[in-house]
Amino acid sequence: MAREYIKLSKADLLASGDMRDCFVHPKDSAKCIKLDKPRTHKPATLIEAAYFQRIYRIRKGKFFEYISNYYGLVDTNFGVGSVYDLIRHEDTGKVSETLLNIMINQPDLEDEIDTALIRLKHQMCHDPIIVRDLRPWNICAQRLLNGSISLKVIDGFGHRFFLPICDYVPFVARKIAMKYLKRNQFDNMKSLLHRFEADKSNKWQAHDAFNSHLPTQLKHERSVKAT
Repeated sequence: MAREYIKLSKADLLASGDMRDCFVHPKDSAKCIKLDKPRTHKPATLIEAAYFQRIYRIRKGKFFEYISNYYGLVDTNFGVGSVYDLIRHEDTGKVSETLLNIMINQPDLEDEIDTALIRLKHQMCHDPIIVRDLRPWNICAQRLLNGSISLKVIDGFGHRFFLPICDYVPFVARKIAMKYLKRNQFDNMKSLLHRFEADKSNKWQAHDAFNSHLPTQLKHERSVKAT
């Protein structure tokens, strides 16, 4: 079965990392498309897609509340891409910032972040998948309609285990999830900042594309309020 073809432009570029670029889906503002950069030797997009295809098959298509869920592969003018949820604030429609940016730039949200971290840890242990690269720039802080913050993992999925027992046995996946949470000090905002604020391995850089990709309904509502 042929994959859908999506034509992307530079205006759709949302963020750029060391290995991949992330674009706003031009046909669906609630989705994004991740693609390997041309110079990338490791097919990160296809490896991650294969992981999700296996997980969804094992879990009988169940989606996960605490991540940006995967929707399949598409062909684009920049190569093969994978489609995921684009995490946006429910109240404004703006693309949610990374947890690291929120912690650094909005320290007054410490109590809310701590509450959201407790919830994320519970979700990851209750319904575990493997997030190998569990760091705060791979997590978005989404503002919900009720005013609370929900943390969504957007990148770093999968593992390198030769025998993927953890994909089939939730108990094993739970133990691994707890190990990564403990290793990366996902206890509270203070411990996370202590661990990651000076970390230079974050290569993701945001672009201005998302400001022009608010859902049409939200754009209309804002124009009405402005008048």
